[in-house]
Amino acid sequence: MKKIITTILIMCLLCSSVFAAPIEKKDRIFLYSAYISDVGKDSRNLKNNDLDNGKFQIKSKNIIFEIQNDGSITLDGQLNNLDLNLTAFPKGIVNENVYVLSGEDKASNFEILYVSYEKNIQNSLMYFRDVYEKNQYNDIIKIYTRPYGSQDIAIIEVFNTNLDLFEKVQMNRTVGSEDVSIEQFWYGKIFEPKVNEEVNIGLRNSTDYNYGTYTYEYNHMGADIKQVFKISRYVENPSTVDSNDAFTTSLKVVDEYTECLWYPNENSDNTHMMIDEVRIDIAIDEGDACSEYYIDGTVKRGGSLDVDFGWNTSIPLGSVASIDFNYNKTINNLDLNNTHEILNNGSDGYYRELGTRLEDGNKLDAEGHYFTTKWLLTNYDHQTKSGQKFKVKFRYHMVNLLDYTHWINGDKSYTETKSYTSRP
Repeated sequence: MKKIITTILIMCLLCSSVFAAPIEKKDRIFLYSAYISDVGKDSRNLKNNDLDNGKFQIKSKNIIFEIQNDGSITLDGQLNNLDLNLTAFPKGIVNENVYVLSGEDKASNFEILYVSYEKNIQNSLMYFRDVYEKNQYNDIIKIYTRPYGSQDIAIIEVFNTNLDLFEKVQMNRTVGSEDVSIEQFWYGKIFEPKVNEEVNIGLRNSTDYNYGTYTYEYNHMGADIKQVFKISRYVENPSTVDSNDAFTTSLKVVDEYTECLWYPNENSDNTHMMIDEVRIDIAIDEGDACSEYYIDGTVKRGGSLDVDFGWNTSIPLGSVASIDFNYNKTINNLDLNNTHEILNNGSDGYYRELGTRLEDGNKLDAEGHYFTTKWLLTNYDHQTKSGQKFKVKFRYHMVNLLDYTHWINGDKSYTETKSYTSRP
């Protein structure tokens, strides 16, 4: 495939471009680089060239930078006396101003943290902010790397490319995919965030909305970036159970976003957070039992869209039921979106300790994803009883796309008890 002729040769200069003939400044491409030692895991240690007083800006040795007409880029040269042989291919669209590329150093010296092409860069976070402020360039290519086994970070930012490639690449890429998010949230691979977990309860009629909000915060290159992942764990119940009245239990992602107030090109409708291993377990008070259940949901599919249903057999109608984790009977491979089962209660036992579980690989990772089970209760001892208890426990596992280990991740649970009057 024929290349677009966009090549820079940088020879021991902070920023220079060599061409066969004089060329107007507006048509030149400018490359700047910096090498910051011992950045560590605190994102605040990665500032910008202005805040660092230019002390980490370096001379780039014999760098050859090329842009292909399919949007891929190559860069050959040295950073801090280490060879870098970068090849990066378009990965996907973050928003109308940013697409990310997936890069590899074929010299095997550098881990490629982030490569992107961006326009309208007054809204972009960058290391050489002072260069942009002085020259008001239109676009930028960012290349962020670090030597393998090191806490150092090497920065390359290329300004004024005027490629007119964004629309071409955009037509063939998917906005906001998981792969794109992995590339976009590069800072989550190397920095330890400030984290927070909040629980808020809001009551509305007979529905109990319990919200869990998980927040990651970073501060690098002079700006704050916040990621928010909010879920609801709710139980909707009738005040009176007469015959086949239903309790609805649901775990849902109600909000998710990444926000940088000063530089909105960093914004996204995604985060690197998600939940899996989702299950809902219930226990029903004496005299009542579950006679039917419905399953529904929208998830990120990691295999078949299947659900497991479990229960304990031989539970007498008059015994005390409790929420269990290991049932002695299970049914596997139920369809997430097409399951309605009628349960036979009687001499062989009553369905009073039971639960549903999303099978492995299925995740809730986007706003609107949910897993719901609707339980229909029936009064089997034919006596009116007030103060009956419906107990439910939500359990799930917080994870992230970048396999980052932190206390905010791991197993989570929430237990609720609802009261009702049972009538025959």
